[in-house]
Amino acid sequence: FMCGAAIPFALPKRLDAEGRPTAAFWKHVLGRVALLWALGCLIRGALTFDLAKFSPYADTLQTIAVAYLGGALSLLIRRKGVRLALPLVLLAAYGVVQATCGDYTRLGNVPRMVDEAVFGAIGCKAKDFCYVLTTVAWASMGMLGAGIGRILKGSDAPWRKVRLLAGWGAASLVLGWILQIWIPANRFIYTVSFVFTTLGYAILLLDLLYVVTDIWRFRRGWWVVTLYGQTALASYVLGEMFRSIPTAVSEALLGGLATRIGGPWGMFVVQIGTVFALTFFLGVWRRASKGVDFGRQQQADAIEKNVNGFGKMV
Repeated sequence: FMCGAAIPFALPKRLDAEGRPTAAFWKHVLGRVALLWALGCLIRGALTFDLAKFSPYADTLQTIAVAYLGGALSLLIRRKGVRLALPLVLLAAYGVVQATCGDYTRLGNVPRMVDEAVFGAIGCKAKDFCYVLTTVAWASMGMLGAGIGRILKGSDAPWRKVRLLAGWGAASLVLGWILQIWIPANRFIYTVSFVFTTLGYAILLLDLLYVVTDIWRFRRGWWVVTLYGQTALASYVLGEMFRSIPTAVSEALLGGLATRIGGPWGMFVVQIGTVFALTFFLGVWRRASKGVDFGRQQQADAIEKNVNGFGKMV
């Protein structure tokens, strides 16, 4: 959802004056999807030539890739009604398939059946989460997130935006609660009750964040949130693939204290230290990347200045 909500802020600059996709748009979108997909396979050890271990779906990053692609493609739909109706129709169809082609037990649900058929066809085992059919739910959540992002980016008055988001969030949450009367909220197969319930909470929390930071202008102390927002992919990969590095730093600095405390609280101290070490590494990486971006901007400014000067000479 949040990936979709960011799309109206990030991608329109890659469209032409009439809102049509450019080569830069497709290069950026497809490149980002491929990167997320490959990193997801790499993190879970599924990027291999051993077909017994290979899996096209393996990690959260691939669900985000699907949501990102869905949100990006929804940006190309001109008619507002179609943009809203498409994800809702997809979710409705997805819910009907789940309700009529299986049940909601661990092995009797239709997403599990589809995964076992697809994964079995390529010679690997299905995962705990279901992936193939639930792609419909992820793409729909990305599309709906992009719609919320459009509201935030729009020209409406701030408090009108707050009311719109509150209305959409409350409606989604109530719908999710009502659906739970018949359909259990199951995150492993992304039932429609789970989708609308989590969407409702996400929209309401985003609405609250917008009030606090953009209307009340209370922005002190948010640097950690901003850091992890700006380095979300790096923090996830570092936490999943290279967690031993910040953990080793934490154990070297706090291991003695953890031993003195002992028990679960000692382990908790080490874990907190790991989080601080990870945050420190991300802060250093972000500062270094900002320096690179600043250097590139200086080069671009110098080139533009020279070009302008040459134009004046001509």
